[in-house]
Amino acid sequence: MPFCLSVINPVIAPTHFNHQTIPLVLYAGLLASIVAPWCWMMGIEHLGVDKAAIFMNLMPAVTAILASFILHEKLTLFHYIGMGLIIGGVILAQKSRSSKPMVAEIPQK
Repeated sequence: MPFCLSVINPVIAPTHFNHQTIPLVLYAGLLASIVAPWCWMMGIEHLGVDKAAIFMNLMPAVTAILASFILHEKLTLFHYIGMGLIIGGVILAQKSRSSKPMVAEIPQK
């Protein structure tokens, strides 16, 4: 896409590969496009679709935590409240799945 934009719009300079850009391309090409989806599919195979779908809700909380460590982002009160709500929701969902579902008894005539 960036290459197409540089051809269409000559103001945008084409990207030159060097020691700074190659790790970014490798990250986007290998880790984010191949390794992460493969890990997710292995998780689905191991846990099952219903349990894996619940853990997808943890992505914003994990992203905020990683951003604070890697990018030195400052987490504020609403981040912590949101993470608490997310984790509480996942815990509640896991507890409700482990309990036996209620089944209504149909009276026999």
